[in-house]
Amino acid sequence: MRASAPAPSWQSFPELREEQVALHVDGEVIGFANAIDCEDEVWIAEIAVHPGYQGRGLGTLLLASVLARYSGRDVALSCDPFAPSGNGWPPSTGLPVEALAAWYSRHGFRAGAEQRMLRTAAAIDRKGVRTPSDDG
Repeated sequence: MRASAPAPSWQSFPELREEQVALHVDGEVIGFANAIDCEDEVWIAEIAVHPGYQGRGLGTLLLASVLARYSGRDVALSCDPFAPSGNGWPPSTGLPVEALAAWYSRHGFRAGAEQRMLRTAAAIDRKGVRTPSDDG
């Protein structure tokens, strides 16, 4: 039986126009995502899951939390691996760029210039996934 996922908790930093969603287990952060409101779009600055908790759908839970929070907005990010350091987590390299791009694509993001990916609000169907007819 699979253990239930921790509930996402949000923290706001209005002076930075930034919010962070985090997942905790036994009081420790095991995953987080940072989102910045850039007025014309929301920029996901980072998504990270502790190496010991990867492969359990927690990255998807974090991404879905951000997308739900900013429903109706364009959301952009850089498709670069992110491996946090200095937080007591063991070393990790994150997903390779190709795997990361495929993961974001499954969530409605489309490739742009220089590893930038965008998920436009106008191209999302009611399930939150870009429809094939939107690919032009």
